Amino acid sequence: MECKLTSNGREYAGFTNVARNGEKCQPWLSQTPNKHSNLLSLPMFPDPGIDSRHNYCRNPNNVGGGPWCYTETGTGPHVCEIPFCWDFLRKEALNGNPTVLDLDCRLTEMGKEYVGIVRVTESGAPCLSWDFQPYGKTDDFDTAISYEKHFHWGNPSKHRNFCRNPTSKNRPWCFVDDPEKKWEYCDVPLCPIA
Repeated sequence: MECKLTSNGREYAGFTNVARNGEKCQPWLSQTPNKHSNLLSLPMFPDPGIDSRHNYCRNPNNVGGGPWCYTETGTGPHVCEIPFCWDFLRKEALNGNPTVLDLDCRLTEMGKEYVGIVRVTESGAPCLSWDFQPYGKTDDFDTAISYEKHFHWGNPSKHRNFCRNPTSKNRPWCFVDDPEKKWEYCDVPLCPIA
């Protein structure tokens, strides 16, 4: 969906590729015309893969203001105009296109945007609290940033024991009370496309 769930919009994975000022976005992997640092870590994108054409607005470094991009005119970064999901849904309803969005679903395959309340794994195991960190930072946590920065709002305790995807796994997951498994995927369905 072309909307964001949080003010920073780090979870946004839509297809808007024009900045608020109307300029077209430069592909993220390109260094032309904007040269940018490699501080933008690909695992911090909500997309499963970034290729040379990927020029969609994103917020990989979780800066204030929401999703942004460098533009093809050599200026930037520029913020993109991405509405909040509730505003988007209200506008659609006012336009005669009511949409039901169950927030206990994920908008993308990876579910990095998911902030619902599922708290058991596919096998039925209860999830452990994220701030408990029973097994430390597993291999897919980015070592260049703190554990806390992997989570929306920079605070794992706000996510309690709900299924999330703070890393780059295929879909939402959580830690479980089993040292041999450590974690399991959760059964969080994809949101229906209306």
